[in-house]
Amino acid sequence: MREIKPYKTLQGAKASLDNGGRFFNLLTRAGDDHITNVELAKAAGVFLSESHAFVFLDMSLRDLPDSQRLQVLSLLERKMAGRFQVHGPRSLNPSDANLAGQPGTLAVVEGYPQFVSDQVQKRMSLIMVGTVFIPIFVDDHFQTYELYQGAAARGAALALAVPRATERLEKAQARFGGVLREFTFEGNSKKKGVFLEPLYYTKM
Repeated sequence: MREIKPYKTLQGAKASLDNGGRFFNLLTRAGDDHITNVELAKAAGVFLSESHAFVFLDMSLRDLPDSQRLQVLSLLERKMAGRFQVHGPRSLNPSDANLAGQPGTLAVVEGYPQFVSDQVQKRMSLIMVGTVFIPIFVDDHFQTYELYQGAAARGAALALAVPRATERLEKAQARFGGVLREFTFEGNSKKKGVFLEPLYYTKM
């Protein structure tokens, strides 16, 4: 999970996003008022995941006025802009995300995290050996939190599942962007539901 500090100016956003891509992206040019998928991926710190880059884009533009945000989005290449409009993250509060969130969708949620426990999610991965797929069982270790809309920790909360190696989150307002997933955590009693797996966060 990576911290994002949103752009404060239109010029800063354009300079960061219209960056020419990485050194091997020979057909892209910095400062040409055209943001390509490789330029967005570079700014987001990813290579192949457009969905991660979309979460980064949404969160990084949050502090700009609407008019400036729309101006930046107008620089996206046409097909990517269409995908962002359809598949980009939805803004949800913790209660709505918990009750109506659909696994596999991108979401940005603001709230106050409270640590609950360390948990383990068991999943199966398939690898091919010769012509045969062999199942490999993997344990993913997470810190789990309840994300509340207010500091008083009342009402419905959304669960966050953060990799255990991450530094413990503060009990302070923050914005989290990532993927809603359906998890089953093992333990004394199995816990099921929709969780946000945050990719990025912003301190408020």
